[in-house]
Amino acid sequence: MCMVAKLGIVTLIGLLIIGIAGCVEEKNSTTSKPELTSEYKVECSPITEFGTAYLKVKVEGKAKDLKVMLSDPEGSTIDFTLISKDDLIDGIEAVKVAMSRCGETPKPGTYTLIIKQYFPEKVLYKEELTFSGAKVSVLDVEFETTFFEYANTYNISSLKLLITNNGDLPAIIDKIVIVIDDKESEIPFFFEDIPPKENKVIIEKPFLSFLDSGTYPVTIKLYSGQIELTSYETQIEL
Repeated sequence: MCMVAKLGIVTLIGLLIIGIAGCVEEKNSTTSKPELTSEYKVECSPITEFGTAYLKVKVEGKAKDLKVMLSDPEGSTIDFTLISKDDLIDGIEAVKVAMSRCGETPKPGTYTLIIKQYFPEKVLYKEELTFSGAKVSVLDVEFETTFFEYANTYNISSLKLLITNNGDLPAIIDKIVIVIDDKESEIPFFFEDIPPKENKVIIEKPFLSFLDSGTYPVTIKLYSGQIELTSYETQIEL
């Protein structure tokens, strides 16, 4: 066999060896995408504390340092909190993350809960939670009135409301507006929170006076910040 032929065979064998090695190296360098694991059991429920709506998150699973994050329906991270390995030493821990700012009723829509391993960072759990929102209504209204003989007029001295929240998110109420005939009273107060599927009685003192005898239409509106949660119409006889 001539020298040129030998060199051709050697070159061909060398190329085959390099190609096989390259394939092996490429296969070994492939990285897998992070996958959500089922090593954690998670339960969630909306709650309220001191005028703030929270998502209570109960985590069961292996003790690790975790980061619990919640995003709102617009995709912005509202709040996060940490669970230490020591907190999970018994395999269970409950934390809370805010669903809105203090004094605000949380928005309806789809929230995203993410639980990450803190270091090295890795997503361990992700869930989308869809809520229809708070659904507030007034069930009953009671008025207390005071008659002033010298002026022959009435004052509304007390307003008692029975309110229900039939929604699946907490309602945070911070203002009542009451209109009797053409007189209006705005009653701001520190937050009253109503958890989902619960009722609440609110008693306030409106500033409505010098009302003559007669029957008047009454409109009552409940607010959370600038958002009107519900409106109720009735009448009062003085």
